[in-house]
Order: sequence, then C-alpha cells, then structure tokens
Amino acid sequence: MSTAPKAVVFHSSTSSTELDCNDDDIVLITHSKSGANCVLQKFGAHVLSYQTAAGKPLIMLSKDAIMDGSAAIRGGIPLCFP
Repeated sequence: MSTAPKAVVFHSSTSSTELDCNDDDIVLITHSKSGANCVLQKFGAHVLSYQTAAGKPLIMLSKDAIMDGSAAIRGGIPLCFP
C-alpha cells in the first residue's frame, strides 16, 4: 500500500501547510527533470503554490485561506477558462 504524496502550500518563506493528495481536489505536479512543483486545487481551478527547483516558494496562500469550498480561496492564482 503506497501513501499519497503530500503537497506543500506556503504561507510565507517560513510557514507552510501539508495537504494530502488523496483528496480528489488537490493535485501536485512535479517537473520530472528540475523538481519544481505546483499545487492545484480543482475547486475553483486555483494554483495554491509554486516552488522552484531550488526550493524557493514563489506563489503563496494566505494562512487564513478557507479550503473547504465554502468561500473563495485567499491567495494563489485563480484560473479562469472561457
């Protein structure tokens, strides 16, 4: 039995939260060569976090973000498609 990967969402350069990728709404994408990664939430098509190959967080999420779908997500990048 394999365990689901953990997605790290940054609130600042020193504060972060781990999200379980077993949740159908959380997607972790890791670049196979560089190791850079991006965390997406399907609800609201939202980029929650982006971390460079060197481990530097470039996109962060408010620590006050509500992730249960009851409100808009604070921080990150909401994606809009036509």
